[in-house]
Amino acid sequence: MIAASRDWTWEDLEVGQKCEVEHVLSKKHYEHFLAISGDVSPIHADIEAAKRYGFCGIITHGGMLAGYASNMVGMHLPGKRAMSLSTELRYIKPCYLEDHVVLAAEILQKMEANRVVVLALRFFRLPERELVATGRAMATILRDTSP
Repeated sequence: MIAASRDWTWEDLEVGQKCEVEHVLSKKHYEHFLAISGDVSPIHADIEAAKRYGFCGIITHGGMLAGYASNMVGMHLPGKRAMSLSTELRYIKPCYLEDHVVLAAEILQKMEANRVVVLALRFFRLPERELVATGRAMATILRDTSP
């Protein structure tokens, strides 16, 4: 598995190539996300309200996982030459503050004509590796046009 940021070329990328990156849904990142998004609905901002709706505590925004998907595409796989075209996520189970999650990505398809890769995305909560979200991302691999 790939750990560090990568600068893959189109030729380096292969169907079946995989990468995993771990993230912590920290209170600090959560507070930044609240400030940026403005989404302070009770399940995201009020522990008592979240519990009234059947959750163990405040649930983090799915948008935080979407941000981690963006990080995967732009920094790891396919990497720094990639530009995201689309991301689709399906949330299966809620994530809570301080959860440790790992995003596993795999190249499913490589379309030569337009230099596009399709990635499968799976988020797991650690340490049990419990599946919490799945999805797909499409990215184009940019050409370096410098002389």
